[in-house]
Amino acid sequence: ELVSVGVVSLAKLRRFGKERAVEADSDVAKHPVTLALAPGEPGPLCRKIPEALPARPGGYRVDQNFLQNLPPDLVKEGSLLTAVTVGDELVAAEPGDTREACYGIAVDIGSTTVAGYLVDLTRGITVTSAAVSNSQKEYGHDIMARIAHCMQEPEGLATLHARTLEDVNLLVKDLSRRGRVPLDRVYRMTVVGNPAMHHLFFRLPVQTLGLAPYVPLYRDRVDFHPAAMGVALPPACRGTFLPAISGFVGADTVGMILATGLAEGEELTLAVDIGTNGESVLGTRDRFLCCSAPAGPAFEGAQIRDGMRAVKGAIDRVDVGEEIAVRVIGGGKAEGICGSGLIDTVAGLLDLGVIDPTGRLQDAAELAGSLPEAILRRVHLKGEDRWVELVPAGATAHGRPIVISQADVRQLQLAKGAIAGSGRYLMQRLGVGPEDLEQVVLAGAFGSFVRAESAIRVGLIPPVPQKKVRGVGNAAGAGARLALASRAYMRKAEEVQRRAEYVELAGRDDFMEVFVEAMNFPPEPPPR
Repeated sequence: ELVSVGVVSLAKLRRFGKERAVEADSDVAKHPVTLALAPGEPGPLCRKIPEALPARPGGYRVDQNFLQNLPPDLVKEGSLLTAVTVGDELVAAEPGDTREACYGIAVDIGSTTVAGYLVDLTRGITVTSAAVSNSQKEYGHDIMARIAHCMQEPEGLATLHARTLEDVNLLVKDLSRRGRVPLDRVYRMTVVGNPAMHHLFFRLPVQTLGLAPYVPLYRDRVDFHPAAMGVALPPACRGTFLPAISGFVGADTVGMILATGLAEGEELTLAVDIGTNGESVLGTRDRFLCCSAPAGPAFEGAQIRDGMRAVKGAIDRVDVGEEIAVRVIGGGKAEGICGSGLIDTVAGLLDLGVIDPTGRLQDAAELAGSLPEAILRRVHLKGEDRWVELVPAGATAHGRPIVISQADVRQLQLAKGAIAGSGRYLMQRLGVGPEDLEQVVLAGAFGSFVRAESAIRVGLIPPVPQKKVRGVGNAAGAGARLALASRAYMRKAEEVQRRAEYVELAGRDDFMEVFVEAMNFPPEPPPR
């Protein structure tokens, strides 16, 4: 399933509303070479290629892929060709001058969505982007369910590894088509993802991620040959999976830290990647802490009665006042509601008193006389089931009403409790409070859609002035692009891994206390 995502320029990546230049300086280089032998000098000509390149200590390495993929008519006297190097390795020799065509692909393997970006490595700009739904979801919406599948089924690991490669290959081919760039002009690949996605990508056993103390088999940077792994890229392409921090905080969080500049800034910043697994990072360039908590799939619309992903037909915005007004992605009739719409709805119903701070939906009898009549008519009770009707049956695409139920509110409380509790716990560890925060950064696709005032009202993020809240989109993918386009950022990724202080939440009674408290909603809206 292909999903549309935005195109972002690396040259002017937004950081907290300010633009900063990113110098294109990848480790891919193209060198024009004319082959010629001195009089009486014996061949073969192909040995002259490394000699014609800019001098470097230790020279250039050549492997069998380079030799086996030399075009037969390339090694002729006087041939003009372009030699391609990645670092100290000679990876390809192409007829003619192909310096203008030099591309890389950055991939973010998320638990729900796999996003990819085609980058012009010469100019440092994103040519196009695309995404596919992660087909591993068939084996569990959350990471632990997929890990359990691999541990319990003999072919579980092989199956999820194969699904990962299928998704990546679908993405790579779509990027090539969208960008009108042949795959044989793609020479570099960077990948980010949480540790489970990392292990499944490389077909590594995941048992250590599923059992205490939840440690990865390997967490450092991994360089690999995409074609040898079965990725639909040429033999000349070289890949790097960025380093992880811990068993639950992976290369995707490293990418987020790179993209937001948190590890380089002076402002005390809380950055949260809101997804099935919620990663939080708190700190400045002097010190930063990170942790991860399983939020579950509610923010993606899963396990919600009328929930769906943020695609065409989804209600992504809800205004609750004298009436309930909804906005539908793509226009037309609504088919369901996505995570941002759910949070808007609950925030509005909290303000009206339809939902109390414990998350209980009041019934119409309790609310009589305190609500606008148009809202009161939407509140329903049948047995133990309580719900609020957002869109009547006659106004939806499928002829069924779209509602928010008591069970939906409880799912949101579990999800937001994990995210909010993580941030609060890190603030306790660092000895700071909400009033000390200078920036709150919401990363991930969900962070781009949710309204700051609604996120604050339900207690998803700390009560800070709305001007301090920024949605930055897929920061993990942006970090992967930075490492792809810049050797400096590739080095910074490893520095981030070394400096990050991981806080383990599993099994901590003091965190459970914070989590339980964070499940409740703020009794009053905070001042703006």
